[in-house]
Amino acid sequence: MNKNLIPIVAVAAIFGLAIAGYFYWQSASKTPADQATDALDQASAPIVTVPESSIEGKIPELNPVKGANPFGETYKNPFAE
Repeated sequence: MNKNLIPIVAVAAIFGLAIAGYFYWQSASKTPADQATDALDQASAPIVTVPESSIEGKIPELNPVKGANPFGETYKNPFAE
């Protein structure tokens, strides 16, 4: 069993080193301008999104002047819309 385990571990280690080397090579092959652009994109990404006002149209009209004209059509209230 020990004779079969050594080649399997060696192949797995070589495969793991190859993958790690590939990712290192990809990150090292970027130019400083590309790295700066990536850093700027990460820094300018919105962290918190603020929702729009969800209370519009749900607040009752509390203007006491509106509809407070006791004279009907004979007198126009200058404060009413």
